[in-house]
Amino acid sequence: MNNISEIVGFIFSNGDNLVCDDRYEKTIISGIVKKKTSLRNEGKLNNFFNDISDEWSLTITLNEDENLLTCSNSIDHSFVSEYNGLQLLPDDKLSIKLEIYKNTRKANRNVYCEKAFNEWVQSRSAIELLKTTSSDIKRNGFVNFNIIENKQAYLYSKRIRVNDSTSVNKNLKAYPEYSNFDQNNEYPYIGSDFRVSEKKVSCPFLQSRLTNLSNLFSITSLFDVTYLQGENLFYQLKGYKFFQGKIPAKDLTEKYDIYSKINNWIFDDSANIADKLGISKNIISLHITANNIILNDSVFSSILSGHKIYLKENVSQYLKVRSKINDELADILKEIRSSLQELRTNYQKSNFLYISFFMSVYVIRTLIKKDFEQIFTKDTTVLFFAFIGISVIYLIYTIWSVITMRDRIKKHYQNVKSKNLDIMEKSDIERILKNDSEFDDEISYFNTRISVYVILWILTMVVLTFAVLYLSEAI
Repeated sequence: MNNISEIVGFIFSNGDNLVCDDRYEKTIISGIVKKKTSLRNEGKLNNFFNDISDEWSLTITLNEDENLLTCSNSIDHSFVSEYNGLQLLPDDKLSIKLEIYKNTRKANRNVYCEKAFNEWVQSRSAIELLKTTSSDIKRNGFVNFNIIENKQAYLYSKRIRVNDSTSVNKNLKAYPEYSNFDQNNEYPYIGSDFRVSEKKVSCPFLQSRLTNLSNLFSITSLFDVTYLQGENLFYQLKGYKFFQGKIPAKDLTEKYDIYSKINNWIFDDSANIADKLGISKNIISLHITANNIILNDSVFSSILSGHKIYLKENVSQYLKVRSKINDELADILKEIRSSLQELRTNYQKSNFLYISFFMSVYVIRTLIKKDFEQIFTKDTTVLFFAFIGISVIYLIYTIWSVITMRDRIKKHYQNVKSKNLDIMEKSDIERILKNDSEFDDEISYFNTRISVYVILWILTMVVLTFAVLYLSEAI
């Protein structure tokens, strides 16, 4: 006997006449003891009651108005002795009442009587079920109905499930930036939160309520303006056409499952939500009427086709933008190499100036004047150092010019990236530019070459200076 009411009835010799009321907050098992018999020892009784993980209380009442015995969370020897010692008159009626107070802080809610639980669910609409469970869902991420007597039962949705305590992300994401659901703060859900993905359950009413909720929140996520008033959902849709109306939440049965399918396609992948949503609204508006918003499966195919066409148009634009970015990058790299070429040219010109000067002095002194000693006179030495001074000034100017050019190129590169952010994602731009690797390599090479040319320039001036000092008659 797995049913708790049957077990309690057996303990108190009540047969099967106990009534079980399994609610969300607590379970109540009550009835009249048909034939009072002596209880067994408290140890064996507690073996059963210890299996109740929630707090509980047991009350024995005489003639429905006089409480004779009460115990909570355990049965002691005193309770058993007093119960066994009760003397009843022929017309006396002895009643028992077991109340189990379910833990309201945990995600798991124990169900002690599956049949009574099914009746409780059946007696409530999807909106009433949502109102009952929503605060626990927001606190714990989900509510799991743990059916004690039927571990084979199974049903899974992200927020309400049966016999599945797998944890989920507690952060609810309702995408309020894309729709205007009036009760979004109270019910921050989307259709996929209540989509039943797996089931093996003997409670069709719970699955039916979850279908209502999944379709309801799919519509609140898709339509422009929605709000709940009592059991009705009011809506407005602005696509190619404008529609507004209302529909009872209980009517959002499997006939409206296409909305859940569209909702899952839009929000399961966080990419391009706005684009998908816009296309869906436009196409949906072409397939509904003022009094009927039921969609057939072909609408979803139309939405997918419309999105593919949209992507193809965007791909063409994307390729143009990507080509433009690559062209601008090529121009920037060309500019970097041009700056290095300018630096190399200036270095070569400087060396040519020194060589020309040395050759002129050497030719005049040795070939014309036949003077092989003290080739550099005082005048030519002074003239040489004047050239050295000019070269130092020119070197400083060249370094300043090249560094300024490098910084301007860096700024230009950043501008190329930022000016395309309004039409492309930052990550996509980074991917096209290979996370700046090519540009960084060129800048690194640029800096290295600057250092090399400056060192060569300085070494050239130092060597020539020593040579002139050695050959000068002024020393």
